[in-house]
Amino acid sequence: MTRYHQVFVSPHADDAAFSAGGLVALAARAGRRVAVVTVFSHGPDGGARAREDTLAIARLGAERVDLGLPELLARRVAAEAARLPSPTVEDRPLIERVAGRLAELCDGAEVIGPLGIAGHADHQIAFQACARLPGEVAFYEEMPYALAPHVTALRLATLATGVPCPASVGMQIGIARFWFGLPLARELAPAPFRPLAAWIAAGAPTLPPASPVAVVEERVDVSGVMDAKMAAVADYASQWPRFHRSLSGLRAALAGHSRRIGSPHVCERLFRRRLDPAPPVEDGGP
Repeated sequence: MTRYHQVFVSPHADDAAFSAGGLVALAARAGRRVAVVTVFSHGPDGGARAREDTLAIARLGAERVDLGLPELLARRVAAEAARLPSPTVEDRPLIERVAGRLAELCDGAEVIGPLGIAGHADHQIAFQACARLPGEVAFYEEMPYALAPHVTALRLATLATGVPCPASVGMQIGIARFWFGLPLARELAPAPFRPLAAWIAAGAPTLPPASPVAVVEERVDVSGVMDAKMAAVADYASQWPRFHRSLSGLRAALAGHSRRIGSPHVCERLFRRRLDPAPPVEDGGP
């Protein structure tokens, strides 16, 4: 079996490139053998999206691996998918199946999967599958979801406690304003938009892990490979216009996100799983 140094897990075509394309490019340029595993690729426009995915991942210097599993809209009817974006009991065997496939592919590799900030069953399934893997696992914050205020912080709070962290009214308004401003909102007819709007207003709830997950944040300067990342993003011509009006605007939004979190450079964030408990705090008293 092919051995990789790093394996990036992408719920759909485009998720890894949008969110961690700089990390993929940096690893490939450092001589590492990198794979991007697209988990859910069977669905509407699957063929066109697969072609975009193949081109973009090759541009970043990685190898594409397609698990070919049916995405949410291929597993559930549209109305049910909009009403129940998070995994259900019926999805548990699918989580185990994805984890098993990843374990075969990732033997000895560092695994980098989605943090699960998107309140979407496919992202949550990919997160939970990665969290089941042994060894070194890290998570990237999904773009453009992480551009909405508060969502990464809410997700981290949920991971730390194992309990869903509710959004305050102010947070809900900030999240809703971000989503209502996307070009994607104009694509949706009023009827299917209503359940999506209700989900947004609820603060994009995500499924909690089975138990708390301790992570350590790591910021990686990707300013030197942003041209390569944005060229890969441009390859997803069926997707990026749904999330921003221009590629230059999207690039500016990514840079703005880095500034908001206090980075002087354009960065991508990883959240590395900490398997060992934190060391006890020593008593500084006499």
